[in-house]
Amino acid sequence: MSGGGGDGGGGEFTTNPWPDAGTGGGSSAPGGGPAGSDHGGGAPGQEGCEGLVFEARLRNVNPDELAHVSAGDVLSVVFESNPTPHVAVFSHVAGGLAASPVGALVERLVELLPCLEILEFEAEVLEVDGGNTKVQVRPA
Repeated sequence: MSGGGGDGGGGEFTTNPWPDAGTGGGSSAPGGGPAGSDHGGGAPGQEGCEGLVFEARLRNVNPDELAHVSAGDVLSVVFESNPTPHVAVFSHVAGGLAASPVGALVERLVELLPCLEILEFEAEVLEVDGGNTKVQVRPA
């Protein structure tokens, strides 16, 4: 059973559930990434999160959900804690989000997770090539 979306990420977690997760090669965000030097790598803040935009490949793609997705579609990015912590990407259906995610994000989690606590994010589908689906993640 899937978490089904939640309320857009606000207040669902207070610490990084993946403290040892890498960013996939360091910060490539303009201006050195969202972590502020005054905070010792702490919370990025609203402004840093609003500038967080990156391209990523979906992992653990669900072929049944992917069949309903095309380039240009905008999907919702949602933190889910059950059964294990992960960042899922859901398509939209009448009345809300699909019951099962299209896939999951694993790139740039160190930057994305704290931002999901204060902003909603979306993923625009750039390319669909079977299980090799590319999205652009950005604030909603």
